Amino acid sequence: MTPIYVAESELDAQLVQDLLVTAGIAAHIFGPNMADPEAGVPATRQVRVVVEDEEAAEARQLVHEWQTAPADNDDDGFSVAIDDEPHEIEASVPVFDLTDAAGDKA
Repeated sequence: MTPIYVAESELDAQLVQDLLVTAGIAAHIFGPNMADPEAGVPATRQVRVVVEDEEAAEARQLVHEWQTAPADNDDDGFSVAIDDEPHEIEASVPVFDLTDAAGDKA
């Protein structure tokens, strides 16, 4: 196992783990509140994200791209241009003839 990221918090480590798992890379978190599977006790005060040795380069690249991506202030991925000018909305409304066969209004 190779450590590829030292997190500031467990939440930060979880975000990185989720990023890697979504990309198909098995990632694990080790830190002060997680037991080291080999020792059975906390091994470090750092929160680390580790991956298999052969996936370390790809995992580091993904984390680097995630960290350097431009900030997106739009949570849903859609942008909406807003202006101060009011706009009228035109709607096409069907007109129904509400008379029966005899010509009486229903």
